[in-house]
Amino acid sequence: MELNTSLVLFTRRFIVPTLVVLMCFAWAGWKIWEEYKALTAQAIALKSEQMAFYKARLDEKEKLSQWEAVLEQREQALIAQHQAQEKELADGALALERSSAQMAEDSATQRQQEARAQLETLMTQFAATGASLRRLPDCTDKDGWRDYNRADALYATAKAIADANQLTRDYAEFFTRNAHGSLVPLCGTTSAVGSESVSESNTAQR
Repeated sequence: MELNTSLVLFTRRFIVPTLVVLMCFAWAGWKIWEEYKALTAQAIALKSEQMAFYKARLDEKEKLSQWEAVLEQREQALIAQHQAQEKELADGALALERSSAQMAEDSATQRQQEARAQLETLMTQFAATGASLRRLPDCTDKDGWRDYNRADALYATAKAIADANQLTRDYAEFFTRNAHGSLVPLCGTTSAVGSESVSESNTAQR
């Protein structure tokens, strides 16, 4: 009896409290484990949210980079198009300037050619008069005065054409050889005769 009583007392005094303590530790461990699992789940959810947030930001950044690249390409295309238009305008202006210069040169050359032809005709007509501007005709020589006045008019016309077309030096020999002399008539009727000859010359030219 004493042994049984001792066992019962030992069990009540030591084993039961030990079991109670162990059960308390087990319950506490379970609670801690449950809290750990909950915290872990929250951490995983938070990590997932962070990853989703960063992924969204990366997607937005990538889209923004792509849009910026598209805008830059469009800007470069517009710049290239503008430069091409400016070059085309510059080339057109240069071509127009060269064409205008060539036309002006051709026109000047043509005018000089026409002027040379006119000068050759005037020189031939001048020579055909047989008159010399270096020597005045006799006072009573009506035909001589007519030829003289005609030669004088042809000479003046040729000189004006040569001066206007920068051909004076090319025909300097003609103008020097046929320039007016310093002689004056010794008769008093020269003016009347000369005037009559001029009138006859004008009538003949008409």
